[in-house]
Amino acid sequence: MPRAPYGLTFETFSPVERSQHLRADVALFVGFVAPRREAAPRESADERSIRDWLEQRGFGDRAAMLDQGPLHRSVATLTQVPVPLDSWETFDRLFAWDARPVAGPIAATTYLGAAVRAYFAQGGRRAYVVRAGDPWPVRHAPEGTSERARLRDARLWSLVPGAAARPAGEPAPTPLDRATWRGITHLFGLDDVSFVLLPDLPDLFDAAPAPALPDRRAREEVFVTCGDERAEAPETDSLLAAVPPPACDELRLGQWVQAIAAAASFLKQHRREALLLVALPLLLQGPDGAARISAENPLGRLYAGRWLGARKDGPGAPRPGCEDFTSAFVQLATPWLRTTGSARCPGEVEPPDGTLAGLLARNARSRGTFRSAAGVEVPHTFDLLPMYGRTALLATVPATDRREPQNLLQRLTVFGRAPGGIEMLSDVTTSADEAYRPAGASRLIGAVLRAARAIGEDLSFEPSNELLWARVRQRFEAMMKQLWEAEALRGSSPAEAFQVRCDRATISQADLDAGRVVVEMQMEVAAAIESIRVTLALSEGGRVEQLAAGGAP
Repeated sequence: MPRAPYGLTFETFSPVERSQHLRADVALFVGFVAPRREAAPRESADERSIRDWLEQRGFGDRAAMLDQGPLHRSVATLTQVPVPLDSWETFDRLFAWDARPVAGPIAATTYLGAAVRAYFAQGGRRAYVVRAGDPWPVRHAPEGTSERARLRDARLWSLVPGAAARPAGEPAPTPLDRATWRGITHLFGLDDVSFVLLPDLPDLFDAAPAPALPDRRAREEVFVTCGDERAEAPETDSLLAAVPPPACDELRLGQWVQAIAAAASFLKQHRREALLLVALPLLLQGPDGAARISAENPLGRLYAGRWLGARKDGPGAPRPGCEDFTSAFVQLATPWLRTTGSARCPGEVEPPDGTLAGLLARNARSRGTFRSAAGVEVPHTFDLLPMYGRTALLATVPATDRREPQNLLQRLTVFGRAPGGIEMLSDVTTSADEAYRPAGASRLIGAVLRAARAIGEDLSFEPSNELLWARVRQRFEAMMKQLWEAEALRGSSPAEAFQVRCDRATISQADLDAGRVVVEMQMEVAAAIESIRVTLALSEGGRVEQLAAGGAP
């Protein structure tokens, strides 16, 4: 802000916190939003703090670009750069989250903005935002052009490299070159992230027909008594209510599944401690893709497409390319929400992924990330689309892997009505393994992996011998004991709750030659049906690899 000609000017400075490996409440948002267009005469304290963080993390060349020009350019103008945020107010100052074009001067909320707002409103404290570009206008004209399909694929690549053909001139992402990172591949450099969100994915695969916008004729002038406190709803509300939210037909749902499968595959290969929080797209009624939003149980469609519910080796195995959609790394949330801030979204509803991330972040700090968030009330939310009735929630759908029929609450994270208001009714992943079905079990394994990464970095330059192995065992046993004391593990004593091995029985000569220290842990997870065994390898340079994980035989 401009300085006063006389007196003192105080400016609050909130430095961005350093990354902490052991946090279990940090979210990464990747999507489309424009920067605030107003050029500031000087840099704010928040922006200086973010610039310093970027320089410390190796993005100094990008931050230096902001010094060009007569006026300050916000860090929000940078694309494909992670911007650390500790408050909604900072996001609001940097990004034009409320300026997605609709028609004429009418603007809507971006889905990225809605997700970040819901995250902080529900209790989130720390997030990164990767701006992949400016948002598309809200669709109010028929699609059907090859150019739009090409642009959609390019945008999909900017969110999830590997989910679409690589655009010409785009480098393949590699962990060693920050300039190649796109979308979720920024996780290569963000070790403290627990949740990954892609709020714009449903909109990329929208198949809803173009709406007929209301006639915006000039209103007749009328006399209004001075001081009349009556207020009319803003005209933007009626326009946006007439614009349907994005919804998928069968073809687009399959394409959306492929994108989620690619994102989950990346997490499985590179960041097994992170969980992908996904909003299930709204589905169009019937196979002909009618305009009406379907209120049926979506589990049937996911099973019919063999996109959910099958093991890889089962008779109903998923279609090629979708193997990782049924995954412990994916938490699928439904239905969409009407909140105190969703009135400026198309159809006046927003995806549930941002709300889910905020609830899980608050749950991690207050109760422990390993505890289920089912039953937690959802403030600022008053309606759902679609509204699943009790019959739809509890109706069983035959699975395709010769298991017992399952209902919606057993396979998806569902929001619904309860006596006290809107609640989170279930907290599960899409895993076909029942030991990893409770989302708390997956989040617990993620916390263990982040802690293992910190231990590996501390001991990365030590020679691999009996002394090092003993130190590794002691560090892991201390960590597991803390989890047991927090009631994340079941058992009357630490010996019953967990076992840690790191010796000649787990480390082969080949491991020694490769500079790896292999640790095997078996833990009795309180939320799981059976015990879980995890095998970790601490490599040179502090890198942690998860060699194996699964229920105990």
